[in-house]
Amino acid sequence: MYKIIIVEDEIPVRNAICNIIEWEELGYELVYVSGDGQDALTYIENNQIDVILTDICMPFMDGLELSNEAKKILPTVKIVIITGYNEFEYAHKAVEIGVDHYLLKPITADEFTKMLIEIKNELDNEFSKKRNLLALKKQVETNKDILRDKFLMNLLYNKINSNIIREKVNNLGIKLEGTKYIVAVLQPENIKEIADSNWDCDYQLLEFAILNICNEVLTNYGQNICILGNDDQLIIFFVNDNQDEIEFRDTIDEIMNKIIVCVEKFYNIGMYIGVGDNYAELQDLHFSYKDALNALEYRVLNGSNKIIYKMDVEKTSSFSYHKIDEYLRELEYAIKIGGNKTDKIIDYIFSIIIFSNVHISQFRTILLKITTTILKAYEDICSGSPNDVIIDFNQFNEVFGKEKIDEVKTYYKKLCKNLSNEINKERIDIKTSQMQKAYQFIYNNYQNKSLDINMICNHLNISSSYFSRIFKTETNQTFMQYLTKVRMEKAKDLLMNSDYKVYEISEKVGYEDPHYFSYNFKKKTGVKPTQYRKKEVEC
Repeated sequence: MYKIIIVEDEIPVRNAICNIIEWEELGYELVYVSGDGQDALTYIENNQIDVILTDICMPFMDGLELSNEAKKILPTVKIVIITGYNEFEYAHKAVEIGVDHYLLKPITADEFTKMLIEIKNELDNEFSKKRNLLALKKQVETNKDILRDKFLMNLLYNKINSNIIREKVNNLGIKLEGTKYIVAVLQPENIKEIADSNWDCDYQLLEFAILNICNEVLTNYGQNICILGNDDQLIIFFVNDNQDEIEFRDTIDEIMNKIIVCVEKFYNIGMYIGVGDNYAELQDLHFSYKDALNALEYRVLNGSNKIIYKMDVEKTSSFSYHKIDEYLRELEYAIKIGGNKTDKIIDYIFSIIIFSNVHISQFRTILLKITTTILKAYEDICSGSPNDVIIDFNQFNEVFGKEKIDEVKTYYKKLCKNLSNEINKERIDIKTSQMQKAYQFIYNNYQNKSLDINMICNHLNISSSYFSRIFKTETNQTFMQYLTKVRMEKAKDLLMNSDYKVYEISEKVGYEDPHYFSYNFKKKTGVKPTQYRKKEVEC
């Protein structure tokens, strides 16, 4: 389905246009209807559309101005002008702007349908041409200029003697005559994944298709050259032919935006773009290339389809780590205690990053600080435990290679959640182990008259308050209640299965005073020890 919008200020005409066409049957989706050009332009700036149907005379912004601005934003959009006979001169101007079709009022359903079919065929042909793999493969074979591209790459790597650069340029027929030069580096987003799913894994072919679009856009802009670089990158050499710096940058912006729109429209691929500084000599192009690569590193902070200029991102920053450090202390504590607070803290940290315009070096320092905080939290809780799961810096290499800040944030959220779960599991394991040791110690030492909470805590090497808390949680009894229960159960066994006197049994289960033993026994069982023995014997 091709997306179409209608811009017409006369409500009856607008309603008639909307209703006389079966849009879906013709392969269209009517996505927006507007009464003035300014409103329509706002929609166009934020949405991908294929066809604009607009009247000429409208308030705020007329159809010709709308068409002119729309073509700057969406170079491939088809524009249909609605005009009357008295506006025919306007229609001629519209053609000069780049309007593709016009309709004369009054509009009939047949004429309108015929025109929409014609436009759909044009769009189908354009998309078919862009996606024609055989044609692209043929272009791959017939458009390679190995010597030129190798020379230009060597120029970027500063591998050519400055004395012979001009000679080489002339011999190879390369047009690089200008007053200033700028290098831009373009990197398609997820090109290999898209090639695997839609291009039969031929990502080099898809890369060449994008190069083809870049060269088509550059055709109308003088001597500028685009070549394939390394690591899925495309490199554009911008040549300034006596424009001032502001005009030159505007031209670069215009070119780049057209490339972004076309690549996204035809291949659904976003572009990361880094642009270097101006240099006056060809032998200094390697400096602009390095600038562009440095700017491209900011893609993780800026996202795709943004033009990143080195001069913009390398400005002096007054950023302070003070607030980050405060949140990192909270993050360490939140990891240790568990729960869901880590997500909110990480959101706070990354909101500071986004709104502070940090340098890429500062961003990496913050990532290192987050990483160190997570490692410290884990080491403080889990280091040296029997089931220790080793976490080291090698696990964090991937985060520094991510190209989207949201991916980095999600990575840390998931890591902190997993780590909190691991720490909780570790705590449960430790507590279970401590309780098992406590039970065993009690069973081994219940006959000791000196057995108390301090003795067992010294054995376990934990505090009495912590032991009391976890023991009560696990058994729903205090230590002394549990010890008394163990002693009474053992006393019952001895009363039933031995000939020991009561005072002897009292000593064997840890009581120094037989009377106190008998008191406790009766309190727990309801009868004296002698009565319990007699009762059981009778049974």
